[in-house]
Amino acid sequence: IISEKAEIKNNSTDVATEVTMKEFKKKSSGVELLGENDSDPSKEKKAARLNLTMNDQVVIPSLTENTKDEAIKTLNPSEKTSIGFSGNYFGDKKDDGRLNYNMLFKFNVKH
Repeated sequence: IISEKAEIKNNSTDVATEVTMKEFKKKSSGVELLGENDSDPSKEKKAARLNLTMNDQVVIPSLTENTKDEAIKTLNPSEKTSIGFSGNYFGDKKDDGRLNYNMLFKFNVKH
């Protein structure tokens, strides 16, 4: 699993901002997302292990709908970072393994 990267930038020149992944909600998907305690399937299965990455480093492993309120980074003034996804799909590559989820971020000013 690879994804396009998105950029998050703290436009403040004097205040740090804490970035939290507030929630991860399914809109539609026929693929089971595996949690941290789930083993990788030993045979083909419509399942995936999806990780949130920041600057190509995993910051939240094994995203599921139970993943909530995870602090992922404090951005210093004028700092920016890239976010994306990585992981593995365990199903038949011919199957439509598309995921449709909404991810909500929260940004808090750090004083």
